[in-house]
Amino acid sequence: MLNEAALLTARSNANLIDDRALDEAIDRVMAGPQKRSRVMKEMERKITAYHEGGHALVAAALRNSAPVTKITILPRGRALGYTMVVPEDDKYSITRNELLDQMAYAMGGRVAEEIVFHDPSTGASNDIEKATGTARKMVTQFGMSERIGAVKLGAGGGEPFLGRDMAQERNYSDSVAYIVDEEVRRLIDQAHDEAYAILTENRDVLDQLALELLERETLNQAEIAHIFRDIRKRDFREVWLSKESRPVQTIPPVESRAEKAEREAQEQAKAARLEEPLDAQPRTRRESAARSHSLVKDLTQAPTFRIKAKLSAVTHIDDDDFSGAASDDFGDASGGKSGGHGHGHHSYKVDRPRIEAAVREILIAVGEDPDRGGLVDTPKRVAKAYAEVFAGLHQDPEHVLSTTFDLDHEELVLVKDIPFYSTCEHHLVPFHGVAHVGYIPSHDGKVTGLSKLARLVDIYARRPKCRNA
Repeated sequence: MLNEAALLTARSNANLIDDRALDEAIDRVMAGPQKRSRVMKEMERKITAYHEGGHALVAAALRNSAPVTKITILPRGRALGYTMVVPEDDKYSITRNELLDQMAYAMGGRVAEEIVFHDPSTGASNDIEKATGTARKMVTQFGMSERIGAVKLGAGGGEPFLGRDMAQERNYSDSVAYIVDEEVRRLIDQAHDEAYAILTENRDVLDQLALELLERETLNQAEIAHIFRDIRKRDFREVWLSKESRPVQTIPPVESRAEKAEREAQEQAKAARLEEPLDAQPRTRRESAARSHSLVKDLTQAPTFRIKAKLSAVTHIDDDDFSGAASDDFGDASGGKSGGHGHGHHSYKVDRPRIEAAVREILIAVGEDPDRGGLVDTPKRVAKAYAEVFAGLHQDPEHVLSTTFDLDHEELVLVKDIPFYSTCEHHLVPFHGVAHVGYIPSHDGKVTGLSKLARLVDIYARRPKCRNA
């Protein structure tokens, strides 16, 4: 996706990948390029608007569906329009109710055409195919049919030259196949009925959504939420029983430590809001920053990060920002005392001859011959590598943070999972990990660029560090 956004940015002769390029890249990856040459008549645009509106409205009215983030009636790829329903977090498994919701909003476009125009079009063919595939998997693979039970039907070999469908071996009888077809039909009819009930009850919202789509052609998540503010939600489904003899258990699952901490934090926040007087004035920026100061220390005053790290062999560090500094600013000197954790001592030159002499002594101490062919240039290479690996000793962190932007921002700024490579100060053993950096902007609301925080981590990583820092 980012590669596509970069290409779009380059084609427009821009220097920065902005939100518009990212948005277009997402659309291209998911639905294909926009068909600007495809001119649609007003009636066909209206059918498409109601069709996509049906998808979105059913998804928004259901209880187990992901949020609707975008709707468009601009043709892309082979589609005349599309509705984006994307989960807020990564998901690795799907529940039965979520699958039922997916089938229901897949049928929403077809149902909208039936209700409004009384004459469905071929535009729902792909939706019907997806819903049917989901229903069949629920019955034959996921064990979500009480008539079939938790049984895997069909032994798919997945032969690449025959195709998955041709290579699938049917290991069940004709009578079971008949039941499978009945169960698939029942699930599709149930999804069709749910979509019909939702769109009938929310016909006024559907009409408003279709009108907005005809006017704007594309709606984002905020605009969709505004239209759906008066939507009538669908009731929760009854608990599904895999068998009548297996009644519903009322004992809830255990609460993990993370869930308990999150619940207690929400309760405390709610109690604090209730205790606050109704005529209380909002906190000033300085008060808000002081209140949050206990969360994250000011980076320039306390340059210590909580780091998740692990030992690993590091054979090469490639960083254009510091490779030049290591060779030019610190590299060709012959003397000078160590600046310790220097702050801006750019005049200091790394004593390479001294490092080379020390490396020779180490080689002799461990029983090696420093004049052996493979080791002749080793002291020089080590000296050059040390000048780069420990370049952070002579970099001023405040210089990195000197560029700020006045965005009138007062909330916590947090950048997570910044990769770094450093050296353990106890044994000079290389290790790597990730750092999380957060800070509270000062009272004037100025912030620094996010890339500066990564640069800051790199400066501190290029110093001998305790691995548990």
